[in-house]
Amino acid sequence: MVDNKGSLWPTIRDTPVPQGAVHIWWLLQAGFVIKSPGGFTVCIDAYLTDSVKTS
Repeated sequence: MVDNKGSLWPTIRDTPVPQGAVHIWWLLQAGFVIKSPGGFTVCIDAYLTDSVKTS
């Protein structure tokens, strides 16, 4: 659930994760948030392109 300001973080922060599981939120495209039972949270947003070139 997204709050009235469009933020998903309160939901991620407040969602309990049972032992032996992880909770995964898909943020569209290649973005994910993964939360462990201990509250460790990882955000992944792969930037899969070669658009950055050396000059």
